[in-house]
Amino acid sequence: MDTNMCTVGQIAAEVTGRQYKIIGGPSVDRVWDAAKYCRSEKDKINIEFHIAAAYTSRDPDTADVILLPVDDFIIEGVHQEDGSGFCLMIDGRCKANLNTTNQAFEKYPCRFVAFYNARNRIGWFVAEKI
Repeated sequence: MDTNMCTVGQIAAEVTGRQYKIIGGPSVDRVWDAAKYCRSEKDKINIEFHIAAAYTSRDPDTADVILLPVDDFIIEGVHQEDGSGFCLMIDGRCKANLNTTNQAFEKYPCRFVAFYNARNRIGWFVAEKI
């Protein structure tokens, strides 16, 4: 794992709250397309990230994942993190329930920033309520 990714993620988490782990998501082309059409009224690219809110045991390799309730991603910015073309810094808006103890799972608008490795489909995600 790249140490720069950890450092940037830790800084973002300290500023805005909790950092979550991305455990699955779209291809790099789909991310760029979603950013390209984010302001379009006719053409919307729906994307989905699988974000781990918690695990059912302490060992994440054998535990079941409890996903963070998040959807309606609008990607407003994508920046290449390195020259590979697969490591991306993404920012935008979404609807999420960041309070995982709330059983109602009511989603509210949030701003987010994320590091995403589209080759491995992993990264980190930090959001705050708007």
